[in-house]
Amino acid sequence: MSKRTQTARKGGKQAAWLLILAGSAVFGGVFAYVKLNPDANTVPEADRRNDRAVTPAGEKIATKKPGQVQVVKPVYQDEDLTFDKEDVKVPQGGDPVVIAINKFLKDTKIVPEEAVLKSARLEKGVMTLDFSSAFDRTYGTDDERTLINGLSETLKQFEGTRFMKILVDGQSIETLGSVDLTENLSID
Repeated sequence: MSKRTQTARKGGKQAAWLLILAGSAVFGGVFAYVKLNPDANTVPEADRRNDRAVTPAGEKIATKKPGQVQVVKPVYQDEDLTFDKEDVKVPQGGDPVVIAINKFLKDTKIVPEEAVLKSARLEKGVMTLDFSSAFDRTYGTDDERTLINGLSETLKQFEGTRFMKILVDGQSIETLGSVDLTENLSID
């Protein structure tokens, strides 16, 4: 082996070690920045998308109109229940399901003011709705029908939602009157 070849190999090994050392230093610096800076893992409020909410331990919830939800309002014509729909803007960082359902509940004037949807989670086509304890009441047949149909009509706008599950403070409930809520309800 010539001296030139030996020198070239020696220089190549040194360059490789120098490159590994520099890469490790850069990686270590980025790692330390992310670990030590609490804001490094958060997306700035202005850069967040509010047409998709990520639910706790669930799937992304997409609205059909980015940044908006449809709020349904019950309308009775004789004995027939129908729903008017109104588009409402979702505020930055807002959960579109929670906003739509809480506005629906308020507009019905059926549930107590303290009865609100606390969270929503979509998993495998089932939207799990977790309400506050004030929601857990026995309602009359017409009021129960209005609530169940209104929740169902509201959830139709969220892609991938086929069923709903109603919880109160994280626990299953049996009924709001006569409808069995121990099983998932179809939203069709």
